[in-house]
Amino acid sequence: MVALIIIPALIVLFFIFLYILYYRTFHNSPRRHKKYSYNLNASDEHKAKLKQIRDDLRGAECERIYIKNRKGKRLAARYYHIREGAPVAIVLHGYKGRALSDPAGGFEILRNMGINVLIPDHRAHGESHGRTITFGIKERLDCVDWVRYLNDRFSPTAIFLMGVSMGAATALMASGEQLPSNVKGVIADCGFSSPEKIIRKVIGVDMKLPQRLLFPFVRLAGMVYGRFDICSYDAVKAVSRTNLPVLIIHGEADDFVPCEMAYEICRAGKCQLLTVPRATHGMSYIFDTKGYTDTVTAFINSII
Repeated sequence: MVALIIIPALIVLFFIFLYILYYRTFHNSPRRHKKYSYNLNASDEHKAKLKQIRDDLRGAECERIYIKNRKGKRLAARYYHIREGAPVAIVLHGYKGRALSDPAGGFEILRNMGINVLIPDHRAHGESHGRTITFGIKERLDCVDWVRYLNDRFSPTAIFLMGVSMGAATALMASGEQLPSNVKGVIADCGFSSPEKIIRKVIGVDMKLPQRLLFPFVRLAGMVYGRFDICSYDAVKAVSRTNLPVLIIHGEADDFVPCEMAYEICRAGKCQLLTVPRATHGMSYIFDTKGYTDTVTAFINSII
């Protein structure tokens, strides 16, 4: 009789435990959650430079665009038309970020080059629908849907993918999909090599919890409540199969996504690599504006 009470109670507690893991790791409600901040330790000078970049982006004229992805989920983006007939860059933001928050120096560089820019809100972020972040696994397919939208509407001669943090990982994962021939390359700034490895790193290093014990439950939580497997795809697999030119950028002092992940991605395929001394997560452009700008500009000119 006691067992009939205890066993169901334990099962209920187990699923509550899984939901807590899902909620902490994968769930996002843009109206309730504050932006996940990586730059808390930035100097006042660097914060001021970041603010200027973001203010410039907010002040630039744009068109609000809404589409439905292949699953019928609404996706939102801002489109900045810089020049008629120019290539288009799709710029992807980071985990719990916003289209207006995470382009780093990308928008400034692209605008100066006369390149049109599309900055989407990932699913479960900003004005896009959804509640589950999949660390680039499903977001990569949304990226492909944005490519199709751009081709249907503008037929640009060249499109390239650009992202920061999770946006970089998403762009890299999208490169492994079957893309139209006018997608010319990928620029990935401080992206992680795999969702599994970054989650294990956060659990073990940042939270100081036993990642070998906890990660299988986090993975199961994603399967049960998010309906996806966090181990099903990653940037390394994508880069190993893509023929697109890839530029990897990473700060050498990045303590959120370790710089070693940049080398791991590069070992998987033919990639150009720029590492920036002293730069923390997402701050490479801020720490070395000239080197970053020169490298990105040369790479874009070489692919378009």
